[in-house]
Amino acid sequence: MNVVWLKRDIRLADHQPLSDACRFGETLVLYIAEPSLWNTGDLSRRHFDFILNGLAELAHKLEDRGGKLACAVGEVEEVLEQLLHTYGAFSLYTYEEIGPPIIEERDANAARWMGEKGLSYCPYFELPAFQKGWEGKLSRKKWELEMQKPCAQPPGRILSPDVVPKRFYSGIERIKGFPVKGDEIRFGQNGGENEATDTLDSFLKDRCINYIDRHQKPIPSSLSSSRLSPYLSWGNISVKTVYQKTKEAIAGGIEENQTNQLEAFLSKLYLHHQTILNAKNMPMVFERSVHSTFDSLKDEWDAEFSRRWESGKTGIPIIDAALRCLIQTGWINSSLRTLVVSFASHTLRKDWQRTARELAGLFLDYQPAIHYTQVQKISGTFKDGPIKVHNPIRFGKEIDPDGAFVRRYVPELKNVPDKYIHEPWLYPGFYSLGYPVPAVDAVQANKKINELYRSHRQEEKRVQGTPAGKKTEDAEQLYFDL
Repeated sequence: MNVVWLKRDIRLADHQPLSDACRFGETLVLYIAEPSLWNTGDLSRRHFDFILNGLAELAHKLEDRGGKLACAVGEVEEVLEQLLHTYGAFSLYTYEEIGPPIIEERDANAARWMGEKGLSYCPYFELPAFQKGWEGKLSRKKWELEMQKPCAQPPGRILSPDVVPKRFYSGIERIKGFPVKGDEIRFGQNGGENEATDTLDSFLKDRCINYIDRHQKPIPSSLSSSRLSPYLSWGNISVKTVYQKTKEAIAGGIEENQTNQLEAFLSKLYLHHQTILNAKNMPMVFERSVHSTFDSLKDEWDAEFSRRWESGKTGIPIIDAALRCLIQTGWINSSLRTLVVSFASHTLRKDWQRTARELAGLFLDYQPAIHYTQVQKISGTFKDGPIKVHNPIRFGKEIDPDGAFVRRYVPELKNVPDKYIHEPWLYPGFYSLGYPVPAVDAVQANKKINELYRSHRQEEKRVQGTPAGKKTEDAEQLYFDL
C-alpha cells in the first residue's frame, strides 16, 4: 500500500513520487490540512482557496485513471496513525519542502515516525543538486542539465484502495470550510494544472514579447510578465516543465526579440531555483537578520501604521495603489514589491520581519524561501554592503508617469491632474479629496535613515578596525515573481 502526500506539488504531470508509487501497487493520494500551519504561520485564505482549485482539478484527473484523492484535517502524525490503523504497513511518498522551521520540523517528525514504525519513507527532491553536504552553489550549466532530463510521466492507470480511513474525506467538499485566517480575493488567479498550462502557453505564444521592456510598469507588466509564480509556488506546474516548454518555443523558429525575452525569463527561472536552494543552506533567513548591523535602528509596528498599511492608506499614492492592488488581486510586479518593502523597512524604519509576515499572507505566489530572502535583501539585512533606499514619489513618477495605476486603485485621486497625482498634498483641493495626509515626509525620512546607516556603519568599522572607505559587494537583487 502506497500513500502520496501532497504539499506544494498539486499536479499530475512531472510528479515523480506519484509516478513511482503507482507503479508499485495500490496508491492513495492524500492532502492534509494541518491546523498548526494554517492557524499560526504566514498562510492565508487566498492560499487555501488556490490550493482547493488545484485539488478539485486533480481529483477529477485521478478519478479518470481509477484513482482517488483523499483529504484529511489534522497534524501529520495523527493522520499517519489513522493510515496505519486502516491499511497496516504502507509506504509514504512525498516531495521534501524547503521552508521555515515549522515546515522542516513537520517533515522531520514524519520521517522519524515512519522510521519508528518500521515503515518506508520515500522523500523526493524537486530541486536539482540538493544533496547532503551540498554547499549551496548551483551552476547554470548544471541546472540546465538537470532541467533537460525527461519529466516524470503521469500514471496511465491507478490502483486505488477500496476504503479510506474513517476521518478522511473523498474529494475536497468537506474541507472547504476549514478555518483559515484572511479574506477571499475576487480578482486573483485561479489555481490548477490546466490554468498553469494555459498561462504558460499564452506567455510563450505572445505575452512574452514585452517581458523585459515592461517589467517595471505596473499595468502593462500584469500582461507581459509570465504570471506563473503562483503555479510554481503551489506546484501546479513544475520548473522542469516550464523550462522544457520554453526551450521548445525558442527552438521553434520564433523571432530574435522573442528569443531574447524568453532567455531572460529562463535566467529568472534559474535564480528562482538558486534562491530556494540557498535558503535550505541558510535557515536563519526565515527567523532573524542574516546581517544584523542595523537592527537597532528599526521600530516595531504600531497600531496606527498597521491600520494605514492594511487599508492602503499611507498617504503615498504609489504605495497605496500597490497595497490595494495586492489586497485585491494577490499580485504586484517585482518593482512594486521592492518599493513597498523599501518603504516599510527604510522610509518608515519598520521591523522587516513583521513586514515579511504581513506581505506573505497577501502574495498569492508566496514561496517562503524566495519571499524571506528577498525581504532581507531589500531591507539591507541579508549581507553587508550598500543599501538602496527608494524615494516612493520619484519612483512612482518613473513607473507610472500618467498615474493610470494610481487612479485604478486609489479612486479618491481619479480627478487629480497628472502633475499632482504622485504628490496630491500639493493639489489646491487636496483636503476635499478624502485622501489621507502622508504618514511620513518620505524625502526627509529617507535622508534621515541614510544618515543613520552611514554613521552606524562608520561606528561599527571604527570599533572593528575596518578602513572606513572600504566597500563591500552589493547584494544581488532578484525578483519575487517571474
